[in-house]
Amino acid sequence: MRTMTIRMGRKLAELGTSVVRAPVLGRWLDQIAERRTPGSYPAGLGVLFADLGSPEQDAFAVHQYGVAMTTLSAALRLMRIEPQVAQAILREVNATSEMDYAAVRALSLADMAGFAPAADILAAMHVRAHVRMFMN
Repeated sequence: MRTMTIRMGRKLAELGTSVVRAPVLGRWLDQIAERRTPGSYPAGLGVLFADLGSPEQDAFAVHQYGVAMTTLSAALRLMRIEPQVAQAILREVNATSEMDYAAVRALSLADMAGFAPAADILAAMHVRAHVRMFMN
């Protein structure tokens, strides 16, 4: 997952720099190239939205949408789930974005926590597996 978020962050910086011509994002891309920052996707999204003058609530919604779509895309490839069902799930997730943002916006870094042992174990198995379903 770390590799993926770094690759996505660099690509977002490259795309944003060429399409939007966002100057702060361009400087951030230079720092990525100089290896002064890894350039993760969530940080890049924050830099891009700040450069565009967009509110942080929009960045939150875009990031949450991306997480949901990544999970649903994998589900479509790996499970028997119809695209219509995936869209219905995505709609439900998006319906709570405003409430979710309100719930987390005042939290500090000290409040940050994550607990997903099954995902961590599966990711570790994936990285070390001889044959993988998806290559990264």
